[in-house]
Amino acid sequence: MATTKIKDRKHLSNSRKSDKRRREIIRVAIEIINAKSYAQATMVDIAAALDLRDATLYHYFNNKRTLAYACHRSSLGRAQKLLETSDQTGGTGAEKLRHFIRSMLVESKLNGPLLYIGDYSYLDSAQRKA
Repeated sequence: MATTKIKDRKHLSNSRKSDKRRREIIRVAIEIINAKSYAQATMVDIAAALDLRDATLYHYFNNKRTLAYACHRSSLGRAQKLLETSDQTGGTGAEKLRHFIRSMLVESKLNGPLLYIGDYSYLDSAQRKA
């Protein structure tokens, strides 16, 4: 008779303070992934940039892929808001595009860069579909 092992899921931090830390981790991870690429970025690099031990990151994200997925979701959400706002400004397509680019530069200066989202091959199939 075959037995099935069920992995215990780690308990991830889930509070207001944890949400703030998670956003900080995502911001730094985006910067490092953009600079080094997903393959070259490590949890150790990300933790060091935050003055944390890499083990601490696992209280917030199960693994690097889960963190990268959170980076993609964050960047796409931010970009979508900027696109929607730019579309509502009216004007020609070129004017909307200029508004979007200006807004993206300002937003990125305030909240950190957006993840380069052209390559997401390292995400699992469910993450890519979402």
